Amino acid sequence: MEITKVKPKTKKFESANMLTAADRQILDSHKTTMEGLAAYFGEAFEFVLHDVNDYDHSVIKIINGSHSGRKEGAPMTDLALSLLEQIQNKDISTPYTCYTSKSKYGRPVRSTTIVIHGEKRKVIGLLCINLYLDSPLVSLLQNFSLVPQSDYITENFSSDSDELIARALEKVKNDVEADDSVPGHLKNKEIVTILYHQGIFKLKNAVQVISGVLGISKKGIEYDSLDGQPVYLVFMVLIPKADSEMHLRILKRLAELLSNHEFYAELLAQKDPQSAHRIIKKYEDIYIASD
Repeated sequence: MEITKVKPKTKKFESANMLTAADRQILDSHKTTMEGLAAYFGEAFEFVLHDVNDYDHSVIKIINGSHSGRKEGAPMTDLALSLLEQIQNKDISTPYTCYTSKSKYGRPVRSTTIVIHGEKRKVIGLLCINLYLDSPLVSLLQNFSLVPQSDYITENFSSDSDELIARALEKVKNDVEADDSVPGHLKNKEIVTILYHQGIFKLKNAVQVISGVLGISKKGIEYDSLDGQPVYLVFMVLIPKADSEMHLRILKRLAELLSNHEFYAELLAQKDPQSAHRIIKKYEDIYIASD
């Protein structure tokens, strides 16, 4: 989008005559956004936050201002004033613009200016990001170099919350099962504890997705069973505190299923979660049909 410089009117930008407390909070929140962007993109970028309520001292935060020689309290640029005029006159339709210019020192700059709206959609500020194209290559690449694999952080990019929950559960489950320091009979508790501290249970369907976790051991594990024998199947059931009846219904259904020796044998023979789920559903459908 091309911005045409026009001579600004003498009156204040009409939508910013007085900023409310909520408007101020919105502007202040962008300061943290700027800090995060600056930490990510590096020193070749200049970040500037303008308060449109004071053209003469509009800069309320600036990061890497040495590029332009500006500090907090600096005035708004002529280009930003032109943008505000065009917004007021409804000459532009998008709340941002991208452009290439030169600084007062003759340095080439690739910029974007983003309009910040406050209450009732009034314009309260501008966020400007300037990339100085003549910056040393090392300053552009310093934040994007590969780090040792041991420093990688696992992050799940999932298409929906159920997938996110399932992938988080799978990773934690694998990590806990491989941790010999966690006793076998405490592994499920450890899984739930880790997921809780990761914030997974804040997701809407977390309890439903994780409500039934099945562990299958071919060799059997020591689990303080009443008969002293190894345990081959472990079910973890999570139920909301307020729904004790659901807990009883699930335990009753599990008891019915496990009393069927064919179900027990087929389930024990499965090698992956999908196959185990199919067996459980197969026999559960049989019991539902017979109810």
